[in-house]
Amino acid sequence: MSKIEKYLTRDYPPMTMDDYYESMAQNILIKESDTHYRLAREGGGHIMSVSIIFDAGRIIITGDWSPGKHGAISALGYGVRWFSGKLNQDYLGSKFLDREWDADRARWDLGHQLSEIAKEAYDHRDRPTLKSGKKLRQITIDNHYFMFDSGYAFHDAMQEWDQEWHEYGIGMGYNERDHGMLCAINRRFSELYSEASDASV
Repeated sequence: MSKIEKYLTRDYPPMTMDDYYESMAQNILIKESDTHYRLAREGGGHIMSVSIIFDAGRIIITGDWSPGKHGAISALGYGVRWFSGKLNQDYLGSKFLDREWDADRARWDLGHQLSEIAKEAYDHRDRPTLKSGKKLRQITIDNHYFMFDSGYAFHDAMQEWDQEWHEYGIGMGYNERDHGMLCAINRRFSELYSEASDASV
């Protein structure tokens, strides 16, 4: 890995999905009603708790430990059966969150892309790919002081590259904190809901 790739991929992501899950792993499932569940610490009240409400074909997640400032609401058409399943993280995010520009993600994505291009060029002795990778690396070196300031700045810098860079989705994704919390809530709810369902059979 080159110096520029190491620079781009440093310290990201700050937390892994497992880190977020560890924050939720001690919570128990409390059934408030047929449509309202809480994940909370035993005897801990509302601290580190989250309410999951299934209402009219949508899911409302809110509480002390929840995505966003005041929680998140799913797209229409989803309920407890769906949310209690083991869901793909990206798929889950798409039902609750919007993709947004993230400078740290863009740095990591670009560094990863540079590494992939270099590997492909080396493995296949591909001169066009090698040339494309060198050009992208030089663009990054020349512009790295400002190209991550915004999606617009990144777009302007990347216009020099001769590839359809936007197809790679560089820099666009779910807010790392919100997505991590959402996935941790889903994973813990799925585990405990399954255990409760098995116990009631």
